[in-house]
Amino acid sequence: MTLEPEKGQQLFQIRANQAPSKEIVTYCASCVDTFRQNNFEAYHILELLWEMKTTGSWRNRYSLVKNIKREDKQC
Repeated sequence: MTLEPEKGQQLFQIRANQAPSKEIVTYCASCVDTFRQNNFEAYHILELLWEMKTTGSWRNRYSLVKNIKREDKQC
């Protein structure tokens, strides 16, 4: 999740248009999610280095940030 969703979508479009294939490697967990939601085969660099799959901790962190942003809007 990006702090500025509109800017994140713009950056996604730029990178998607530059990609020579549907396979993407990135260091950003949020970017992995965005690319996967848009039919790319996206991998976090750590998945490849340590032969692991996206862990629950990334999902937990994503959910935490999402909830914090939601609470900030309510204040």
